[in-house]
Amino acid sequence: MKASLLKEEFKTNKYDEMLEDLYEDAGLVDYQKDRYAFALDKFIELYGDENVSIYSAAGRSEISGNHTDHQHGRVLAGSINLDAIGVVARQDDVINVVSDSFNIAFFSGFSNAASILVGKEVGAGNHELAFERAKRLVYLCSAIISIACLTLLLVHNPLLHTLGLSGKSYEIGTGMLIIYSIAAIIRMGNWAQNDTYRSAGDAAFGSIMEITFMYIMVLPFVYLSNFYFHAPFLLVFAFCYIDEPIRYIIMQCHLYSGKWIRPVSDAGLATIDEFRRRHHIEVKRQKQ
Repeated sequence: MKASLLKEEFKTNKYDEMLEDLYEDAGLVDYQKDRYAFALDKFIELYGDENVSIYSAAGRSEISGNHTDHQHGRVLAGSINLDAIGVVARQDDVINVVSDSFNIAFFSGFSNAASILVGKEVGAGNHELAFERAKRLVYLCSAIISIACLTLLLVHNPLLHTLGLSGKSYEIGTGMLIIYSIAAIIRMGNWAQNDTYRSAGDAAFGSIMEITFMYIMVLPFVYLSNFYFHAPFLLVFAFCYIDEPIRYIIMQCHLYSGKWIRPVSDAGLATIDEFRRRHHIEVKRQKQ
């Protein structure tokens, strides 16, 4: 069906019942109709009024077993009424992709890819390969983000002026970009390591670290610097990431310890003892 015709059918309430059933909330129907119409308009603007299909990928919340599916483990997940939608037309030779949320996918995509590449080897029992691959991928992810941040800093002047910033707001905007660019490199390393640990069976270490440092360091520093000491805004903003370098060092120690490799598959369990003996790794045995 042509994209323009499909858009008109959304406007004439033809799909209201389907949308309510899909998103489980009658109050969201109008919002979703506008959302689908916007996606169709964008497709027409970019590629013309072609015959299209619309796909919805539902979001999910992983209640237990986060990322262990990468090593053939089991995940207890629940679907939620948030989704990603795509307007798609057939084209034989070239794939063109335009995303409205690429900035988020840009960061999470690298860490997810790293977790899959490591997790599948843990699940297959190739622990030595997973161990070495994890180290390379963590640094590769940070290196790619470094290039992206450097590029952003190089074009920050026209970018911020395009956004209408000047004077004091321009100075603050520049400062925020510099602070976040430095933090993003370290943060990407922490993110990639945490996802890698989860995919290898160690779901607790990185998450406990993140939550602990948030409450014992980040929140107190941000609160006291802003409300008690009335520190400059950029200093308060920098304190939002004050835990990242410390966590990175601890996460690196955990990475090189190899203790995060905790397979759940039969193939992985069959070879884990040999891997641990080779690297002199001692872990507490879980009660069956």
